[in-house]
Amino acid sequence: MTSSTLHVVRTARVPAQRTAAPVQRSCYLPHCGAPAELRVVVSGMDWYRCTGCGVEYPEIAYSQRPAGA
Repeated sequence: MTSSTLHVVRTARVPAQRTAAPVQRSCYLPHCGAPAELRVVVSGMDWYRCTGCGVEYPEIAYSQRPAGA
């Protein structure tokens, strides 16, 4: 009987390298205004969480924010 050897190659997941510090944001909701912290980067998109009301939203939400907000 012949035994075969299975070689398993493990690769470490390398986190995305950031070249600049994340932008300081305030809550997306105008009536809150509390600071928001960077929570996670998913597929190259930053997600923020408000430290006041707890709302989570993507960075792109700021570009889609209604005028006057």
